[in-house]
Amino acid sequence: MRLSLIATLALSLLAKAGEVPPNDYEKYTYLVIQVDPTKSAVDVAHSLGFLYVGPVGELGALGYYQVAQTKDGIRKIAALKRRDDTLTAIQVVENHLIEHPAVQWVETQVPQKLYLKQATPDVETPGIQKLRKQYDIKDPEFGYQWHILNETPGQIGHDHNISAAWAQGVFGKGSVVAVVDDGLFYKNNDLTDNYIAEGSFDFVRNTADPAPFSESGGHGTACAGEIAGVKNSVCGVGVAYQAKITGIRLLGDAKSNSVITPANQAAGINYKFQLNQIYSNSWGPNDDGKSMDGPSELMNAALLNGVTNGRGGLGSIYTFASGNGGRNGDNCAFDGYSNSIFTIAVGALDRRDAQPTYDENCTGKMITMYSGGDDSAEGLGIATTDWTSTGSGDQCQRKFDGTSAATPLASGIFALVNSIRPDLTYRDYQHLSINSAIVVNATHPSWFKTAAGRMYSPAFGYGKLDAGRTLDMARAWKSVGGAGNVTVIDSGFKAPANTAIPQGGDVRLSVKVTQDIKNQASFLKLEHVTVTVTIDHQRRGDVSINLISPSGVKTGFQAWQLLSVAHWDEEVVGEWTVVVSDKSHPEATGTFKGASIKFYGSAKPGAVPVAPVAATTTKSGATGFVAAGVASLAGLLIL
Repeated sequence: MRLSLIATLALSLLAKAGEVPPNDYEKYTYLVIQVDPTKSAVDVAHSLGFLYVGPVGELGALGYYQVAQTKDGIRKIAALKRRDDTLTAIQVVENHLIEHPAVQWVETQVPQKLYLKQATPDVETPGIQKLRKQYDIKDPEFGYQWHILNETPGQIGHDHNISAAWAQGVFGKGSVVAVVDDGLFYKNNDLTDNYIAEGSFDFVRNTADPAPFSESGGHGTACAGEIAGVKNSVCGVGVAYQAKITGIRLLGDAKSNSVITPANQAAGINYKFQLNQIYSNSWGPNDDGKSMDGPSELMNAALLNGVTNGRGGLGSIYTFASGNGGRNGDNCAFDGYSNSIFTIAVGALDRRDAQPTYDENCTGKMITMYSGGDDSAEGLGIATTDWTSTGSGDQCQRKFDGTSAATPLASGIFALVNSIRPDLTYRDYQHLSINSAIVVNATHPSWFKTAAGRMYSPAFGYGKLDAGRTLDMARAWKSVGGAGNVTVIDSGFKAPANTAIPQGGDVRLSVKVTQDIKNQASFLKLEHVTVTVTIDHQRRGDVSINLISPSGVKTGFQAWQLLSVAHWDEEVVGEWTVVVSDKSHPEATGTFKGASIKFYGSAKPGAVPVAPVAATTTKSGATGFVAAGVASLAGLLIL
């Protein structure tokens, strides 16, 4: 009785666990048999000379069981039971099984490769197939990374020509990009091998681990994938897939938008700046069309410190998203980060070479990069890595958009440049961006020719970066020097106090820069022009501000803290005029209290840049300029 009970229990356990694993295809051949429900599947398998594997899931209740035999065992059974020389060994075995009175059906199991039912392109283009083969790219999302190579009919060439950089053997090796954002999920296998913990920190939680923890903290993870997604079999690849990435967390998730002190913000933007070379920033002030925020005094000091002392004195490279408030009537001149002379402001461009409606205009925008457009459905945005707290495994996405998605592509191309020219300064990157950029959407009415002969647009900056063209230029580039080679001419004058802005008219203030002033400053070539104005007005949006250069180039602003890169390489000598006008809402009045203009440029070779010198004013009765202060920034917004 006791032995019978033990035997019954053993059979019961065997029926559940099986004698061999269900997926050892190298060693075993598997077959499924349908067994009379009144019979024991284990007994039937053994009587036929097979090992019992187990029920086929819930189909076991209907009599479907899997059995197995070694490859050699199959050959032996076939030799023993063969009666027809025209049959294969497996056919002989199947006949042997079906002859058993308890077996109602049999099928040999042939392993099959299954594919995710993703919205894949109908057929990968020849160019994508060629790149896959040439660089052994197995990443499943690579065919969606049109920003690398776009061969879609009607959109051919609407990409950043990344393959031209790869063809030169340049993949970003030796470069380190810090993703300053809402965290970095470095455990995603698309990022793990390129992640450096040493250069990472979470300033929100004060911990060395920058991994996101809240409901929707995958923004920085997506940015990182664009830059340095690993070439493996996960998601896609980064444009600089041999570069390294770090994570610096300054923000909460996209829903809560954290508040952080200026001290922590400043510490973050300088964190490990001898290791971290490029800081990619897809965040900024609120894009509500009302906010006028910029770097705090500490943050300005940190940016200056970064470009002066980062990278061994070559200067940290800061890219900043220009903003997503276009639908709110916002202007990136309201964003003090885009308006900084220490940063490179990046706008967005969709795959049709159109400006998305969320993108903002301003003359501080230096370049534009591809991103998802107004219809960023699955497959139309940027394909990259992803993270959500509710997801699992290595998460990917195909609809990342905004200037947030555009900025990391610029950072990635800069990582490619850094890998071949680690000696270039932060200013060299500004010059390379302007000189190598390619005009896009050339018929757009915003384009105009600058005094230096380049085309410029407040919508697109100087155009998009082409990785091959930028690298070609970088190889032969003669450095313009770092922060120590910048000289400044400061207007230093005050405007008449409380000058009323006439309705439908304007107030003008002119500043003349003479050749003597230029010589005193050892001024060689103009780069940035900043205009800081103090205006009292009831409606910010009613006021427009324009700067007219001596050559007649007019750049417009709708903000208080203004920067223009549209005068790059223009002659600084001559009369510069600030025009403040009010052409809407007669009931809303204002006064133009004053302004200051600063001209930043390259110092002459061998010269020691002098302190900013005063320019003379040509406006009768002028008593000087008053510079507007910049408010401290507490709330940061993901773009």
